[in-house]
Amino acid sequence: MLSREECNKLWDLIEPARTAMFTTWNGDMLAARPMAHANEDFAGTLYYFTDLTSEKIDEIKRYPNVNLSYVDGSDVYVSLSGDAGISRDADLIEKLWNPYVAAWFPKGKDTPDLGLLTVIPTKGEYWDSEESKMVELFKIAKANITGEEPEFVTNEKIG
Repeated sequence: MLSREECNKLWDLIEPARTAMFTTWNGDMLAARPMAHANEDFAGTLYYFTDLTSEKIDEIKRYPNVNLSYVDGSDVYVSLSGDAGISRDADLIEKLWNPYVAAWFPKGKDTPDLGLLTVIPTKGEYWDSEESKMVELFKIAKANITGEEPEFVTNEKIG
């Protein structure tokens, strides 16, 4: 389980992206699809609204280990590995319901087979380029001249 500090760090990185490529394993191959988290904050579990009759649910039941990949458009990349589950908790669905989710489920919270995918991340890794594009280009040019690898990305493993 990730510490509160690790959860806060990951949330700061993934919250702006909102949508992850949610990757599952079906026994033969990997499958990824975009999914937006429903969380308002992150204390150890990520939530994703879903149709419980979808193929990914069968995959998660057989192989609960999943990966979430986030890119926020500002050169921040996050990869989370974790354990997936399924929830039909009506109180949690009520709490997390929002207009964005409503667009995908026009029958509302009473949609048959509406549920939540839950993911408890166990490990994470991120890459964050805090440099401007001009500085990055300069460092790349310098690396090409000197033969040394450019250093402009922070990379950290969590968990």
